[in-house]
Amino acid sequence: MKKLFLLLLFAASLMAGDLGKALEAAKKGDYETAVSLWKPLAEQGEAGAQYNLAVSYCLGNGVEKDLKECAYWAKKAYQNGRDTSRLWNDFDLKSHQ
Repeated sequence: MKKLFLLLLFAASLMAGDLGKALEAAKKGDYETAVSLWKPLAEQGEAGAQYNLAVSYCLGNGVEKDLKECAYWAKKAYQNGRDTSRLWNDFDLKSHQ
């Protein structure tokens, strides 16, 4: 049981590390790097990465602007407990679900 806990703690710290690196890259305007770090985390169910990926697709930061992808990742983030109301209000995503 202790080994499992340590393994989960290690995995969580890796995810947090990549999320932090992605945020730093985005702050510097390196959206391609940010998206490349957010994508695997988003696919693993990390709500913060899903939200940031949704924003990237809405704005076309680091990826081609794609409101369907934006809506997809926003919905995933919402399902994982992230408040996505700002995205729904700022962009007309209801028609892209």
